[in-house]
Amino acid sequence: MKRWIGLLVWVSLLVGACSTTDVRLGTPIDCDTEERGRLILFAQAVPTSSAIPCLEELPPGWLIDSIETRSGEALVVFENDTHDVDVGATLTESCETTEEQEPTNDPEVFVHGAVGGGMALVFPGGCFEVDFPDVVTSEEAGALLGSIGHLSRDELRALTGWTL
Repeated sequence: MKRWIGLLVWVSLLVGACSTTDVRLGTPIDCDTEERGRLILFAQAVPTSSAIPCLEELPPGWLIDSIETRSGEALVVFENDTHDVDVGATLTESCETTEEQEPTNDPEVFVHGAVGGGMALVFPGGCFEVDFPDVVTSEEAGALLGSIGHLSRDELRALTGWTL
């Protein structure tokens, strides 16, 4: 009997480890949270990136649908409640941008228009590109873009104690 209980516990842990977490209940990529595990994964996925994108505060009407990290990229899929559409945002080593650029509060980070629409947060060794479908209004897009901040690799290292 103890073997069966042990087996059931082991299987439930295994199933739990393989399932995806519903991140709609919180934002695991907050700039100011104690939980920075996803940001560390972002930093590890794109080791050339001098800055790691994070969220200041997710605006009303937007949810995080999924987050994936793999060697060379980190992907966040935002869901817009109003139009029931997904918006992909990808951190990579580089991306194609338009010539237009706007400065941010960091002298090494700029906001560019992305080729094909959307926007790109560009910094040395990295690019966080956000692509919006046509149904998303400029106000909705602006609210989401306004919520995206970043931490420098040094800031993330100081906050976590990890060597990144």
